Amino acid sequence: MKMQRCAFFAFCLVLLVGLAFCQSITVTSPNGGENWPQGFTHNITWTTGITQGTYKITVWQGGTNLGVVASDLPANQKTFPWVVGKLVTGSVPLGSGFKIRVKLQDQPVWDESDNSFSIVTPLVAQVNTTMTATIFTKPDLVVCLDNSLRPAVATEAKIHAYVKNIGQQKSNPCILSFYVGGEGTRTFNVPKLNPGDTWTATRKKTLYKSATRTIHATIDSTGVIAESNEANNHVESSVKWRLPHEDKYTTRPPVKCSDGTDSWNP
Repeated sequence: MKMQRCAFFAFCLVLLVGLAFCQSITVTSPNGGENWPQGFTHNITWTTGITQGTYKITVWQGGTNLGVVASDLPANQKTFPWVVGKLVTGSVPLGSGFKIRVKLQDQPVWDESDNSFSIVTPLVAQVNTTMTATIFTKPDLVVCLDNSLRPAVATEAKIHAYVKNIGQQKSNPCILSFYVGGEGTRTFNVPKLNPGDTWTATRKKTLYKSATRTIHATIDSTGVIAESNEANNHVESSVKWRLPHEDKYTTRPPVKCSDGTDSWNP
């Protein structure tokens, strides 16, 4: 009987540990001591056993929330390529004492860096003029999104993400991460692009009630391409499904691009 009770308690302990892991998040990078150059891409990583819901990533300094890095990330995602310092709205200045927090949206489940990291001057500013000139002959990928879609309810909307190489050299194949609210993130294989070349990804969605859905896209989301500008790879917008009597036109520009422009010239 004593052995049976011990086996039962051991089973319960294993079960509790497993449940705790399933409902926990552990930030693994940055986790303290890093010096990340502003404008360069570094991966924010975390581990978790959570299988449902979405994540939000924020930057903190001395207990103050400085802003959102990314949101609506799917539960199966455990890494995010961050253009260091870039926020959904605004940016993080150079400095120290920063921590990354990854939170399960709408739930009190989160973790942050164990210790602080620093955002430092971009390395490009520390090299000589010749090296700088070499850097700026690299490829440079930007991504644009449809920005003025107002489909009627019960109508399928075709939502486009446009990729263009505005750099001086051919880009290697890479990944485009394309998120549509309510549908999650899909990844697309982007082929090699010569300078000036463009490529388009399309997603489709239908809503049967009036609502607005966030969309966002990140080109080279795995950070495999060395670009002349690493800070212009992410863009966000939205799509509004309207009622039949509502105006289908909007004053918003037709596209919104990651380099800050609102025009598309393929």
